[in-house]
Amino acid sequence: MPGRMIVDIASGASLFEDAASRIDGGGRLWVGGLMGSSRTLLAAVLRRRFPHPWVVIGPTASDAEHIYDDLVTFLGVSDVQLFGEWETLAYERRSPLASITESRLVTLSRLQAGESFVIVTTPKAVMQATLPRRLLRETTRVVRRGVSLDLAEFTRFLIDCGYGRVRMVEESGDFSVRGGIVDLLSFGYDDPLRLELCGDEVESIRQFDVYTQRSIRKLEEATVLPRREVVLAGEGRGEVRARLSESHPSDSEDRDRVLTALDAGFYFEGVEQYLPAIHPDAETLADYLPEESGAVLVREDEVWDRAELLSLEAAKIYMDKREEVPLCEPESLLVPFERLPRKLGRRSLVATGLVPSGRIEGLERIEIPAKLQESFGSDMDLLRARLSGLS
Repeated sequence: MPGRMIVDIASGASLFEDAASRIDGGGRLWVGGLMGSSRTLLAAVLRRRFPHPWVVIGPTASDAEHIYDDLVTFLGVSDVQLFGEWETLAYERRSPLASITESRLVTLSRLQAGESFVIVTTPKAVMQATLPRRLLRETTRVVRRGVSLDLAEFTRFLIDCGYGRVRMVEESGDFSVRGGIVDLLSFGYDDPLRLELCGDEVESIRQFDVYTQRSIRKLEEATVLPRREVVLAGEGRGEVRARLSESHPSDSEDRDRVLTALDAGFYFEGVEQYLPAIHPDAETLADYLPEESGAVLVREDEVWDRAELLSLEAAKIYMDKREEVPLCEPESLLVPFERLPRKLGRRSLVATGLVPSGRIEGLERIEIPAKLQESFGSDMDLLRARLSGLS
């Protein structure tokens, strides 16, 4: 049965309809009895009933991936976006994978553009600081066919936003310039972009195959996002140095390395760990959400447990390393989760689980009994017996 048909049927079921009606106009609800994919089915029903943005939070990255797969089945891929968590530990000298950064920046860009969709994420991803809204606006460039483009300025813009100039574009974040042709692979596109200029005017925008170099499709415009969640250009490097020096006054080789790299505008591995010092107005996903937004916490008690563990781990690493290297305060890098639920579910908030955690006030409680589907484990005789019982 197609996933969307399942949502149609569930939307008409009295128990799901009752749950949706209780948050109509805004409200807070705790739903017990659900298990497995019935939790994500409830989120799909709520999205269908209230088509404003929704944030669905699972305890771990693995949980979020399963939730994402379920919701894509129920709602379609264009209506669901994964907002990933950095796979790095707090204060680790390693930058997040490009695919994770892409999932985060594409999500934030879609929200800024006013799109309405379902965001699937984790407590860690929600807690992690990211670039502020004003900076994402400043570092997002829309290139249109037939409009003039200053090639030298555009090249500086790409470098400032973390792109690397290469001979041939192969990976996300690469760009090359050959005469009046600019190739680049920006977040949000599966295939590279080729901008062809005639003088200062963009004559054509095409996507091409990275291996054959053949054109795939023509575009009227293309959106170029920053390559990282940290943008070093124009952020007052002297102020950044002062903030880090104040937090780590003692001299050390590590401090000198970090400050020298920041002064030079060099994107070194792990630069994201200094995001709050580079962007003191850093924000979180919750700040990007519109007033008309809702949240679903899947296995709410586990979400809170995971968030607490992350905060404790960050605090411990900070205390162990603060005398060795310059570090940002843990609460500026990972915002405590207790500050976020009200922002996430500005209009309505729904929590599911075995028992309420007691961390969210004003939750109305209801039960939607569900049971797991029996697994036949390739036992055809058992399957025939069950089918015979239905006939």
